Amino acid sequence: MVHPKALATLSTMVAKQFPFMTPHIHGPGYYAPMMLMLVAMMPSSILFGTYAKVINILQRFKFAQTHASYLDAVDHWKNVQPPAIVNCTVPKPFSSFEDQTGYCGIKFLPSLLVDGLRMFMDVHEKYIQAAFQVGVDEGCSSYDSHKLTGYIYAIIAGKKVRPFTATYSVLGLSGKPNISRFKYT
Repeated sequence: MVHPKALATLSTMVAKQFPFMTPHIHGPGYYAPMMLMLVAMMPSSILFGTYAKVINILQRFKFAQTHASYLDAVDHWKNVQPPAIVNCTVPKPFSSFEDQTGYCGIKFLPSLLVDGLRMFMDVHEKYIQAAFQVGVDEGCSSYDSHKLTGYIYAIIAGKKVRPFTATYSVLGLSGKPNISRFKYT
């Protein structure tokens, strides 16, 4: 984990390359791609509690995997190792999940996730917006057009009614539309 004061001394381009970020000076760091996954799943109704539960399940799975690997190492040390080695050290007993001097498993709370998401969005929101917007620059040039409005109509009482006679577009500096809507005149 990198202290926020140390990151503040680096240029923005360099600081944004670190994959971990800390919403508080003390406490766990958040893995930025993990936060981006939450943002990507939120439109599908995956929210803080569900996501935190999944992360906790993955942490417990990793703990169980590490524990089984440890037991395999102890079995190898006791039963498979050649008897010629006399000076070998006894492996340390495996710690429990919450043991701060051992495995140091931390339960991921939704409240911590909310803090991390706020900080993540402060840093990355403009990039997320740029990922799906057509024109993401700061330009703002409006344009009215009467092209193609003749093709948009509704049939009311057997007659074609054209409610729109113009389109209103806002263009960015790249010439791509930021907004394009039909309008009444």
